[in-house]
Amino acid sequence: MNLADRYQLGLNIALPTVGAASVYAEDSMIRSFNHGHRVVNKNAASAALGWTIGTTPASGTTPAIAPGPSRPAFRILNVFCDATLFKCNSDTTLAYVSSTSRSYNEKFWINEKGAKADGPLFDLPGGTVKAAIGTTFTSFHFNIII
Repeated sequence: MNLADRYQLGLNIALPTVGAASVYAEDSMIRSFNHGHRVVNKNAASAALGWTIGTTPASGTTPAIAPGPSRPAFRILNVFCDATLFKCNSDTTLAYVSSTSRSYNEKFWINEKGAKADGPLFDLPGGTVKAAIGTTFTSFHFNIII
C-alpha cells in the first residue's frame, strides 16, 4: 500500500511603497507499507522442483554463476495438483520453499518553509536601486521499520 500527501500554503503581500513579500509552507509525506506472508523462496522452489544450475565461468562483463542447491529426496514440490481438493505437498515441503513473513513500513517526510521580500530602495539618476532577500528551510525525515 502506498500513500502520498502534499499540502502547500502561500501568501503574497503587497507592501505599500516598499515592494512585495511572500511566505509559504509546504509539507509532503510518502508512506509505503507491505506485508508478505509465506512468500516463495525462488531458490528453494527451484531445488524442490529438481532444477539445478551448473557452474558457469565469468565471461566478459557476465559474472560467474555458482551451482544451485541440490534437491533433498523427501522434498518434492507438486505444482500440478489441485490444492483446494487434495493435500498436494507435505508441510515439510511447504516450509522448505516458503520464507518467513516479511513486512516493512517506510515513511518519507519533506517539510519546507520560505519567505522573500523585494522592492525599490532608492532612486539614482541612472534608475531605481532594487533589492531582494529570501530564505528557505527544508527538512527531510526518513523512517524505515523492517
